Amino acid sequence: MPSKSDKINIIEDSTHITEVQLKSRSDLKSIIIDLLMKHGPLTRNDMVEYTGMPRTTLYDALDKLILSGKVEKYVLKINKKGRPTVYYELVK
Repeated sequence: MPSKSDKINIIEDSTHITEVQLKSRSDLKSIIIDLLMKHGPLTRNDMVEYTGMPRTTLYDALDKLILSGKVEKYVLKINKKGRPTVYYELVK
């Protein structure tokens, strides 16, 4: 029987990044780029669902990608109250 430390949680849905994949990739920025290439524009909440990473961690990596010119963010203007939804996409 595997020990508790050997246990790895794997998400069965192929659209999610597994814990194994996160351990094998040290660069969160490359994970974000892969997600955006595969799924197109995403919100931070979408990326949290796919990766399981904290929003602030993703925000920091997204900020660096925006500053490097690889990712851009935009807001869809919808006539409704509340905060607008911010999307991130790869620069074409």
